Formats: sequence, structure tokens, C-alpha cells
Amino acid sequence: MAEPRRPKFAVAGKGGAGKTTVSAGLALALAARGEPVFAVDGDSAGSLGYALGFPPDQLAGLRPLAEMREELEARAKPGDTGMFLLTPPVADLIEEYSLSRDGLRLLVMGTIGEACSGCACGLNTALREVLRQMVKRPEALVVDMEAGVEHMGRGTVSALDTMIVVAEPADSSLRTGQRVIELAGQMGVKHLAVVANKLRREGDLELVQSALGGLPVMAAVPYLEDLREPLTGPSRGAEQLLAILSEALNRLPS
Repeated sequence: MAEPRRPKFAVAGKGGAGKTTVSAGLALALAARGEPVFAVDGDSAGSLGYALGFPPDQLAGLRPLAEMREELEARAKPGDTGMFLLTPPVADLIEEYSLSRDGLRLLVMGTIGEACSGCACGLNTALREVLRQMVKRPEALVVDMEAGVEHMGRGTVSALDTMIVVAEPADSSLRTGQRVIELAGQMGVKHLAVVANKLRREGDLELVQSALGGLPVMAAVPYLEDLREPLTGPSRGAEQLLAILSEALNRLPS
């Protein structure tokens, strides 16, 4: 019997808006449902593993793929036409350089350059291929991204089920959200949804909705005073966040 189709999410937003925390919460909520989940840390801050509760000593030994420049570039040599090969073999990297615990797996990508220029071309080609392979895997997928989407590549972005934009009611966060939505539309993302985060006062939710073009809000998260990481630890705020995101998964488009 064929594997069931499981959700493939990418989470984007301005730094500080709660993007990594929401990514971790979604991954944990999916795992709590019994789904096998692969979480991919594509943010330069590299804090997704900590938010998920992976032991610090294991995380310290987990090298981001983007730092493996020589090995990755060796897998994406220029072809006869001068173009970099589009399908370098990377499946072994996914298996070898990931951690696993409690139904969750973690791969730390690091940042893919937005532009393919100079000596970074081979590196970016290989990293994009890792993402393409991740989308094809049977597990549910949650990718904690940098703010933009252009570094993912059109084929990878269009294969995702949903791009989730995390935004708080602050001008800089909303401007980043608007840019993510614009790029995602250009690249063929099937569905876009919003997590309105850190809502403190009446009218904050409406502000986020209006600024982001009336996109469906999958979750409205109040400012949680007691939200602490890792989300697997004892924290009333973490419990609230996980409950909100677990319920929100039922409202995502299929």
C-alpha cells in the first residue's frame, strides 16, 4: 500500500515574529497526532532543534549542510554546457546528517544564498536539491525558512502544500509578510495561510488580516507571557501554543 500523503509546510516571517517557535509547535503538534515528521531548519539562526527539545549536546555535533561547502559543491559539478547539474545525489546526506527523537527528525540546512553567483552556485544547487528531496519524502514536513522564498527554487515551493506566514502586529513584521506573500504567489505556492502571533490588544488580529490581504488566519496566538523553549518543557505558554496550533491544523486547506 502506498504511503499516505502527509502535509508539507514552509514557515516564513520576520525574525522575532515567532517563526521558529511556530515551526517547532507545528512539528510537535503533528508528531503528537502520530505523524512521522521531518523538521528542516533553514534559518541562519539555527535554533529550531532547541525549540523542539533536542538535547544540546546532540545539536552541538550536528553540522549545518550549508557549512559543508566542499562536499556539496563536489556533488554539483558544472555540466558540459557550463550549467550546474540539477540533480546531484544528496539522499545520503539527509540520512547521515539528521537527528531523530520521539517520532521527529531534524535536519539543519543553514541558509541558501538568494542569488546563485560566483563560487556559491554549486553549493546552492546541492542545497536546493536537498529541499526537493525533502518534499518527496513520506514524512510530514515543516521547513523553518528565512524571510524570503526565492532561495528555495520554484519547483520546491510549488510542491509544498502550504506556505505559512507568521506575523505580529508591527509594521516591520507586516512588511516582511507582504513580501513573502508576493514572492510565494509568483512562485506558485498552492496555499497561503497566516499565523497572527503576539496579539496583545483588541484590533491586533484585524490589523494583521488587513495588512496581509485578508489571507485565511489559521491561528490567532495571544502574547504568551509564560512561553518558554524548548516547547517540550514545562511551560503554560508552550501548552497553550501547542493546543492552538493543533486545532489550527484542522483548518488548513487540503
